[in-house]
Amino acid sequence: MIITYIKIFILSLIQGHIIFVPKPTDLKPMKTPLEYGLQDTSDQTLVTEDGITIHYWLKKPVGEHKPYIVFFQGNSGHLGDIGSRDNYDKAEKAYDREYRINFLKVVEKNGYGIIAVSHRGYGISSGKPSETGFVEDVKALSEMIKKENIKVIPFGESLGSFSALTMMSDLKDSENLEGVVLIGAFASIEEKAYELHEDFRRVNALGFLKYRFDNKKIISETDYKGKILLLHGSDDQTTAPYHSEILLGEGRKKGLDIELVILKGAGHITWNPEVVLQNISAKIADK
Repeated sequence: MIITYIKIFILSLIQGHIIFVPKPTDLKPMKTPLEYGLQDTSDQTLVTEDGITIHYWLKKPVGEHKPYIVFFQGNSGHLGDIGSRDNYDKAEKAYDREYRINFLKVVEKNGYGIIAVSHRGYGISSGKPSETGFVEDVKALSEMIKKENIKVIPFGESLGSFSALTMMSDLKDSENLEGVVLIGAFASIEEKAYELHEDFRRVNALGFLKYRFDNKKIISETDYKGKILLLHGSDDQTTAPYHSEILLGEGRKKGLDIELVILKGAGHITWNPEVVLQNISAKIADK
């Protein structure tokens, strides 16, 4: 038991460095959208209530019937690069540092709008990453969406799942929200700690955690009536699919319109962008 407490104490000290990895080893400088091959996509910024400048990419949809997909990235790197293979799970096959760009290209090709977000401390956004800071970033984006009166589908990848659900909470009573998509989501940071260290279940791990990122709690408390789509790779070695199963179960207890699709053969970052967008189109956008 003493060893468990020592481990969890050390984890509490380095938790922020594990969760937020905006500048991993061998990260390449962030380029413009056009340099990545994204056409008619512009660099934009907005300022949050606490004075942080948030950078995002913006592309209008083709036609009024297509919504914007608001893309919230995972914890490593920026929108165009996640650093060298050593920074990620080596079990992933066909590792591609530009997998986010590949998805955004598919989104663009199919006529959807794009709002691709760099949270504070990531990319060329100012500030330092934090859980409360991410909430402020999303609040500013949600206000912009309501002001512009546009239709959106928040899409959260891994850590970005918290941001997508936070936007759901911000917009759930508006006409702007068409659905929510999470891929490779975790139930909470507490559950992630248990996944990595089973012995933590014997102690009050939550009391040692500075950051909660409690997706399960958000789902358990929401009264959102629209579609929540969970996508998870069957071969995800970073966040096991059971996390999405926990979220699914929580949503079903609340009577939410929630669905889980297991992507066969996909890993945490090695999912097929075409298949992912097909699911979004079939189950939300073109429903």
